[in-house]
Amino acid sequence: MAGGAVNRVAKLAWAAPCSLVGLVVALGVAAAGGRWRRGKETLEVTWRDSHGLCGARARRFRFRAMALGHVILAITPDDLECSRAHELVHVRQYERWGLVFFPAYAASSVWQWMRGRNAYLDNRFEVEARQRD
Repeated sequence: MAGGAVNRVAKLAWAAPCSLVGLVVALGVAAAGGRWRRGKETLEVTWRDSHGLCGARARRFRFRAMALGHVILAITPDDLECSRAHELVHVRQYERWGLVFFPAYAASSVWQWMRGRNAYLDNRFEVEARQRD
């Protein structure tokens, strides 16, 4: 039991710099009217606009959800529900890669693009997330 707790703390610490980036973004979303809740092992944040402008603002984003460390950001609660399993795979990737995840993800996208493939869909981290979610 103690070994499991130590392992969990180590994973949280290793991913902490990325989670800090996620927290900064989450604070901005919260300041703009977003909602957050504590997931089982993550902080989940959704955009919410009390003036009904969420749809117009959300269309500017090229993603519906993303993970930054242990923070999952989604445009709507429905987007969060639909993408939670996929984003939790990314959370595990952050736990394995730590701060190196950011340049590794970018390098994988560049590599796929240079090979004439889709930089997002063929990114090794996205492929793994689709396979495991």
